[in-house]
Amino acid sequence: MSTSTAFLWGMLGGVLPDVLQLIQSNNKTKIPDYLKKPWWWVILGITILLGGVASMLLDPTSAGQAVALGFGGPEVLRRLAGSALNPASSTATPTTVASNTPTLTEYLA
Repeated sequence: MSTSTAFLWGMLGGVLPDVLQLIQSNNKTKIPDYLKKPWWWVILGITILLGGVASMLLDPTSAGQAVALGFGGPEVLRRLAGSALNPASSTATPTTVASNTPTLTEYLA
């Protein structure tokens, strides 16, 4: 896959979390307030670009891989930047981070 194609598919993956969030909140009748703020659109643009860059750098072999890398890339980069800026936060264990999430058996029940 060419780097430009990987970048474009990664950009699609970068926008997917926000699109899914909007679809999930479609039962509301009014437009969410955050959509009216310019900073949200700036951050969305940066997230889309980061998705493309992450996908392009990791050299996917298929469009599905490129979208997945674009989807997860911005989150990974955000966490890496956060841990670099605040080293104390990188010592958190998975159980402390996800203590309020249901287990698989609770989810399936």
